[in-house]
Order: sequence, then structure tokens, then C-alpha cells
Amino acid sequence: MFGQLIVSGLAVGACYALLALAMVIIYKTSEVLNFAQGEMAMVSTFVAFSILDTYHVPFPWAAVLTFSFAILLGIFFEFVFLRQAKDPTVLGLIIITLGFEMVLMGFAGWKWGLTRDRFLFQSLI
Repeated sequence: MFGQLIVSGLAVGACYALLALAMVIIYKTSEVLNFAQGEMAMVSTFVAFSILDTYHVPFPWAAVLTFSFAILLGIFFEFVFLRQAKDPTVLGLIIITLGFEMVLMGFAGWKWGLTRDRFLFQSLI
């Protein structure tokens, strides 16, 4: 039981560290706080889940497809939203990322359902 708790804690900590590292790298290169980064990861995870569960694609191929989707989502966000801003301020870019976060959250709720997390949480208790 204790070993499982240690491994689980290390896995969660590694996920937090990777997301924090990604946030710092994005901020240092573009000087924009990308608040949509968590939702971009969430949508990519749901895409991986859909590929694995619905289409029964083997895991290595699903990982490649998911990474490709995540890269294309980032490129789409950069070219369609951030580069189209005319004379952007830092606050304007932050608001754009918050708006994209809300769009992704709404899309995930529409596509995969809003109550999935609640049922998943209840099944873990």
C-alpha cells in the first residue's frame, strides 16, 4: 500500500512538473502566459482516450496520433488566434488564451460530456 502511494505520488508530481516546465518554456519564448495550456492537454488526453477506446488503435500508434494532434492544436492556436491580434498587449494576449481555454472547455463538455469527471470521481471513492 505504501509503495503504491509513493509511485502514485511520484507520477502525479512528474505530471505537475512537466506542465509547469511547459508553462515556463512557453512564457520564456513568447512572453505570454498561456492559460489554455491545461485545456489543450485535457483535449489531447480525451483524443487519446477516444482513439484507444472507440477505434481500438494500438497504444504506440495512438500516442503518435495524439502527439500529432497536440502539435497541430498548438499551431492552430498560434496562427489563428495569437498572430491575428493587431498590435497586441500582454494583457490582450492573456485574454485571448483565457478565451481559447473557455472554447476548449466547452468543446470538451459538448464532445465527451460534462458529467464524466463526476462519475469517474464517484467510482474512485
